[in-house]
Amino acid sequence: MRHIFGATATRLLVVACAVGLTAAATALIASASQAGSPSVAKAARTVSLAETGHLTFDPSLERGAAIGERGQAVGTYNAPLELYLTVHAHYVTAETTIYPHGGSITGAARADYTITGLVGSFHGTMKITHGTGTYRHISGKLAIRGAINHRSLKLWVVTEGKATY
Repeated sequence: MRHIFGATATRLLVVACAVGLTAAATALIASASQAGSPSVAKAARTVSLAETGHLTFDPSLERGAAIGERGQAVGTYNAPLELYLTVHAHYVTAETTIYPHGGSITGAARADYTITGLVGSFHGTMKITHGTGTYRHISGKLAIRGAINHRSLKLWVVTEGKATY
């Protein structure tokens, strides 16, 4: 009887060692395969953007036919803002960059344009085209609207929509 108990204990010990060695080998293989692989992907973050910018003409931002404007955006990011606006007969094109903490976000817009007295009003869409830093993978499409005073060249602009980064 003693011999049977000893054989059973030996078998259990061998099985336990085999399980332990298998677990250790599996862990070693898993850590080796992860060491050479890139870091785990981060889930995309979607943010609702709503920015209002009050800008003034800045001659240092001159770019061909585009009117260069600089100011401050208030809303989601509360950050400095630059905008290049090109006025055509019935539409405007714009490139705008906002500089929130951690990077920048640039977008290109095309909007319908109408003039009433000294004020030109526009509304259309803006596509986010580029980001840097924290926003390097940003994408999105926003609504854009605003107005420019043709005498003072003061401009206000509102952008709203969702972006993912």
